[in-house]
This record gives sequence, C-alpha cells and structure tokens, in this order.
Amino acid sequence: MKRSYDLTPLAEMFSEDITPEELAATLEEVLWRYVGLLLCGADGSVPCQEDANQVYELRMLKEALAAVSWARCPG
Repeated sequence: MKRSYDLTPLAEMFSEDITPEELAATLEEVLWRYVGLLLCGADGSVPCQEDANQVYELRMLKEALAAVSWARCPG
C-alpha cells in the first residue's frame, strides 16, 4: 500500500517563508560550519590543515560545478 502525505505545511512554508533555493543554501551553510567546527580545535587552531584544505577544495569544486552550463553535444 502506498502512503499518502499531506504536504500542505511544506508548500505553505515554501510559498510564505522561504524558497527551496534559500533553504538549500541555509542547509549547505550549516553543513560547512559544522565541518569547520569538526576540523578546528577548541582554541581555533586547525590540527589537520590538510583535511581543512581538502574540504575547502571540495567546496570550491562544488561551486564551480554548479556554475557550469551543461549543454548537449550536437549529434
């Protein structure tokens, strides 16, 4: 049996409070801040700079890929 959900509260949130794009950006920012907290020591130092650099490079790659215009190849 397939479940049925009333998505009215979600639809109202997206039409009145926040757009899906804004929510996605907020969730992504929370993720990056959390990763930053995991990588930093209590004194603000970065015990494993290599990991921090790789996380930063992944974020840069994600942003670059999001900016790519994907076009179909002719033929």
